[in-house]
Formats: sequence, structure tokens, C-alpha cells
Amino acid sequence: MAVKNYLSKNNTTLAQEVLKYYNEKDGTSYATIEELLSKNETAMDELTKSGAADNASLKSLDPMLLHSSSQYDNFYQNIFSFNVGSQEDMKKFLENENLGHGHSHGNWATDGCEMTIGDYMADKLNETDGAWDKANAYFNALLKSGVSSEEATWVAFTMATNIDGPRADNDYHNTAWNWYSSMVLKQQDGTFNLTKVDTDGSQLGDDEGEGQTSFYLWYIDSKTETDEQGNQKTTDVTKYCVYVDPVYETVENEDGTKSQKLVKDGYYGWVEYDPDNKELNYTVSTTNGTLNIDYALLEGVVYYLQEKAAPDGYKVDSNIYVICDEESYQQMTAEKGVSSVINPATGVESAVVYMGAIKGGETLKVNFVNGKTAPKPDPTPDHGGGGSHGGHGGGGSSSGGKKTTSAGPGTVTEEPVLPEQPAEVPIENIPAQGLPKTGEDGVNTSALMLTLGLIASAYVWMSGRREEEENRKN
Repeated sequence: MAVKNYLSKNNTTLAQEVLKYYNEKDGTSYATIEELLSKNETAMDELTKSGAADNASLKSLDPMLLHSSSQYDNFYQNIFSFNVGSQEDMKKFLENENLGHGHSHGNWATDGCEMTIGDYMADKLNETDGAWDKANAYFNALLKSGVSSEEATWVAFTMATNIDGPRADNDYHNTAWNWYSSMVLKQQDGTFNLTKVDTDGSQLGDDEGEGQTSFYLWYIDSKTETDEQGNQKTTDVTKYCVYVDPVYETVENEDGTKSQKLVKDGYYGWVEYDPDNKELNYTVSTTNGTLNIDYALLEGVVYYLQEKAAPDGYKVDSNIYVICDEESYQQMTAEKGVSSVINPATGVESAVVYMGAIKGGETLKVNFVNGKTAPKPDPTPDHGGGGSHGGHGGGGSSSGGKKTTSAGPGTVTEEPVLPEQPAEVPIENIPAQGLPKTGEDGVNTSALMLTLGLIASAYVWMSGRREEEENRKN
């Protein structure tokens, strides 16, 4: 009552009187109780219960402490603490004998201990190595490889809380304290958008009649397993991206008709590669010339993309395109000396080409270019139309392999057109070199038979001339 009367009579407050006392005593100019307690250790000891326990006269200051943020700060900075980890980690932590100070629950919230809320926050603000970094490291390790929306439901951690320390005296009993925790998450999944185009930049597969194409898209997942003896073994598992069709169910309407109801949307997922599974082709296909995969690719993971089939009339690009950050790609190609990769689904090794990187919450847009295939040669080339031909005969017009003639007014008959006879080859135009033998390389059988026939004809003609000459002489 004496204190209250003094404060009322002098139009002042207990906080102002305390500040006045310490500022005059030490020659300081603290403006608030919080500043006084944070910068003056003597005042902190005298005005908190740790110091008041030894000085009964200071207990009259308790009403000021109870309604001041100084006690609030003292609670979070020195008394209340927490630790995070897996359930197994927390169990080992709480059973650690080094934490004990005579209590079964351990002592991990004393001054200077890195687990108090105040130390966590100070570590964050000062960016020093400590509890904040350890907590972040734990969550980063927990989500290192990323999780799908379904898997994330089952990812859990354990947080142990503790109220302890030399300043946690009985005055904190039955006192309500507000406390909340927050977790800042960075989106790790992104969208992949591929569009098929030709060398002119025109989109392929968006018109009716043009076939859609398919791609292999995969990554290597490293798994570590521990056997019964405690030995760890790491194995690499190849996972391919596939599309899981939506699920429908048949429902009966009020009018008696039946319709299909969507139960689960279709989505892109990942399956382990099994060489014995002949039913799954491990590919994803374009739709209207594009391949859009929403939130199935993660930042920080190395993916590989290879075309399986190209549109009709276009060449397949056999390169394997790498999707990751440039630093990882440079490390893979330079430090590891990798210039080609084997697609497990095909067993074929192909050259690698950098495509781009997946970034959380963003879209990687790429144009996949296909060049046209060379036109196939005509198996039955057209050597020209009809008309008159040189050589023997001629006359008349040729049309459709028939020769049209006029046999009188109003009458037209068609006769087959006979092949033109080759002109007689003068004997002096026959090559003088020896004839090739059958069976030798480069021998053309047709040319050989033609040459032999011409020689035979010339021989008969010359024999006939000699016979006529001899008859005239006789």
C-alpha cells in the first residue's frame, strides 16, 4: 500500500522509479525496463527472482515484473526451450545422463544452453552456428530427396519441450504463457512444359492427323539400407515417370440412368525400373504436341529425358537431355568425365546435352526440335510421256500404251503399241576390247548377252556376204 500511495501521490510508475534509481546510480540513461535488464546484469539479478530470493526487500517489485515484458522475455530466453528430431533421436536425447542435474527430465534450458527459445532467435538474428542451424539441418535432411503430396502426409518429427533452469521458480506456477511455432517451407517441385516444334519453329502434333510422340524421363534414386548386422549398403534405383490414368466409378442417377463419376484425378508418378516387366513401356506421351508435367519434378534432382518416337516424317533425336542446375551438370560432365549416359530401359548409350533446371514453384519451358527425314526415292520413276519416238516407225500418238488410228469416218479403233525396235548397230561400233567373263566383279549379264547377240548377228551377216560373193564368182 505504501508503494501504491507513493506512486499515486507523485504521479509516477514503478517502472519509472526503477529506471530513475539505476540511471542515477550508474550514470546511465536507459529508457525502458527491457533495455535496463538486457544491458545491466546487476539490475537483472536484483529484479528477477534469482536475485530477489536473497533479498527479501526486493520482493515488493514483483508486481512490476509480472506485468512487464521483462518477465515474458526471461521466460522464453532462459526458461523455456525445445529440441526437434525424429522420435528415436528424441528418445536418446532425453535419456542422456549428461542432461541431468538431479531431475529425471534433464536440464537443457539453463543460461548459455543453445536450446532455449532466446538462443534460437538470437542465432537466427546473428546468423551464427548454433541451435537454429541444427534445426534447419534436420529438416533439410528430412526432406532432402523431396516428397510427394501423398508422402508428405506421413513425414513427421518430434519436438520435446522443457521448462527448467535456475530461474524457473515457483512464481511461474499457474501462469498462462502464449507460445506458437512456425515452419517456413520452400517449394521444391516445379512444372515441366515441353513443346514439339520443327526446325522452322512450327509446332508439331497440334493438328488432327499428326501423331503424338513419347519420351523416357527418369532419375537415379540412391537408397541406403541397413542389414541385421548394422552394415549399410547403398544401391541406385532407376525411376521412370509414367502417367497414372484417372479413376472413375459408375453411379446410378435419380432418373435411372448411369454415368461415370471421377474418383481420383490422373497424375504423373514415378515407378522403379524392372527389366522383367514387359507390360510397362516406362514412357510419357505428348498431348496436342506438348508434354506438361505439373509438380512431379523436384529442384536439386538430376533428371534425364530422351525421345522414344518422333512424329511421322521427322527424325528421332537420340540425345539424352539433362535437367538439373548448371553447377551439377558442369560437375557431372567435367569432374566425373561424363559425356554420355545409358538409358536403362533401352540399354543404349547416348550423348548428353544440357536442357535446363527445375526450380520450385516455377515452370521450365523448352522447345524440342525435330528435323524432317529425307524424302524416300520413287521406286518406279517416270521417264516421260508418249509422243513420237525416233528410230524405226514413229507416227501416231501414244496414250496409255495403245496406238489410236482412224479406220474411216466415225470409226476409231485402238491397237496395242509395239515396242520400238532398236536401230541396227554398225559393226564398227562394237567395242574392240575382250569380253568380260561371267562371274567377274562388275559383270552385267544383260549387257553381256546383248553384246554376244550383236556379235552373233554380225557373224551371220558377214557369212552371208561371203557366200553371196562366192556364188557370183562361180
